Amino acid sequence: MAYWKSAVRQRKYRHKGELRKCADYSVRIAHDGEQHDIPLKISDRDKAASKAKSIWESVVANGWDRTLMGLGVKSKGDALTFGDYLGEFLKMPGVALMTAEEYRKKVITLIAEVVGIKRSPSVKAPRKELEKWRRKVEKVRICSLSDRQFMKWRESCRMALERGEVCGQIKRRRSASTINGLIRAYKAVFRAEQLEKFAYLDLPEKIPGTTLRLLREPSYRYKGGIDAQALLDKADSELRKENVEAYKVLLLTLVCGLRRTEADLLLWSSVDFYQNCIHVTATEYYELKSKSSEGVTYFSDDVCRFLRYCYDRRTGEFVLESKRPPLRHKVTYQYHRAEKTYRELIVWLRSNGVKSRSPIHSLRKEFGSLINQSYGIHTASSALRHSTVTVTESHYICTKVKPVAGLEIQR
Repeated sequence: MAYWKSAVRQRKYRHKGELRKCADYSVRIAHDGEQHDIPLKISDRDKAASKAKSIWESVVANGWDRTLMGLGVKSKGDALTFGDYLGEFLKMPGVALMTAEEYRKKVITLIAEVVGIKRSPSVKAPRKELEKWRRKVEKVRICSLSDRQFMKWRESCRMALERGEVCGQIKRRRSASTINGLIRAYKAVFRAEQLEKFAYLDLPEKIPGTTLRLLREPSYRYKGGIDAQALLDKADSELRKENVEAYKVLLLTLVCGLRRTEADLLLWSSVDFYQNCIHVTATEYYELKSKSSEGVTYFSDDVCRFLRYCYDRRTGEFVLESKRPPLRHKVTYQYHRAEKTYRELIVWLRSNGVKSRSPIHSLRKEFGSLINQSYGIHTASSALRHSTVTVTESHYICTKVKPVAGLEIQR
């Protein structure tokens, strides 16, 4: 056993220039003219050594093919494909099912365009045709691509956008933000933290395309245009009694800064009436958008009294009443329990001057601007539960106070 304890090893990788070790052990076994690196998926050295020894005995007794098949390890000549990796990524805990599926679709689209695997330009292409295209893309080996191919694709997209042309294979794609969405998804799927979790896969030492830069986008900064107090006053007179569910959504987004899905799946157990706050955490129905999405958001005594009133008349465990079941954690498409309520609120918001493309999301942005006005950008970013202040500053904040020096000149 001493030999096998010295034979097992923790694979090394680099993260931001720093050399790190994988938590799990692997072993390299040579026999009968073949050599394979086998992931053991065990972080305890003694147990890893014991498993390595049993694998060796199986190789000697049964041969490589039978042993590797039993372990689910591919032979060395069969390089890892994007389909192999994405299949493992979809199984990974801690990532919302819909988010993981959205990332998968974007990575498949990006790889298809980098390689040149054509698909129908229509976003409503027949399902069988898209499935055939997807399977073809998933067979592309990760190690078969290079950074140069990714750079060439990016440059062609940039030049097409500068000429005012459609870029890529989707006929309606005309914005840098869409291209950047593909790049961000690819980087998220192959970032160092993810690769560490998949150390048991036979990954290339360097993943191509992870250094790809984003295209320059126009400013999407929130421009305001909402008088929050006037809107809330009008909602008090028009919605509070006539459409209490729409009024709840208005409070949860404008006053508490919740995202639409967070409000949709908010449980009464997450509302703290003693501390006047809502605890945004993962539940059996909701997976956080990201680690930074977890947090606490506070509300006033008036809002607390209203929510207590609703709590006393509740019919279930969710803050928003709806006959639709909570399926968000089970599906890979957009789904909201309170969809009817959202549609009704959007109609009301548009009739009251909120003309943006996403009126309910604009309420959350207005919440961020109000917090920024009173407490500063860092508190606003924390209240919005963003991963960085940059996200808050570039998309969510409208400056409500003009920064005037206050110096006077002679009249």
